[in-house]
Amino acid sequence: MSEAPAVSIRQMRPDDAASVADLTCQLGYPSTEADIRRRYDLISGRTDSCLLVAQRAGRGVVGWIQVQEAQLLEADLRAEIWGLVVAESVRGTGVGRLLVEAVEAWAVARGLDVIAVRSNVV
Repeated sequence: MSEAPAVSIRQMRPDDAASVADLTCQLGYPSTEADIRRRYDLISGRTDSCLLVAQRAGRGVVGWIQVQEAQLLEADLRAEIWGLVVAESVRGTGVGRLLVEAVEAWAVARGLDVIAVRSNVV
């Protein structure tokens, strides 16, 4: 793994929509800035969800992650990562790890001891 670039993890903001849309397209889900803003507005106020971005100094947003509490019939309340993408240009540098670590801290603060993730092959 390459050395991690100087990256900070922070809450996603409405003005991140264009960057998040570009990254979402890299994930394989075509989305416009307007699509992301609309979806952000539906999710951002929820108390059981968290939207974070990775921001690289001088480069802007290079990754995002969404986590949500999930109550399943077959299991106790858990955190589920519903979306995670890192810009192609910084993959393998530890940005994804930083995003997941931030989600782990969010889950622990909520008393959740299981984090689940689903992935596709892209």
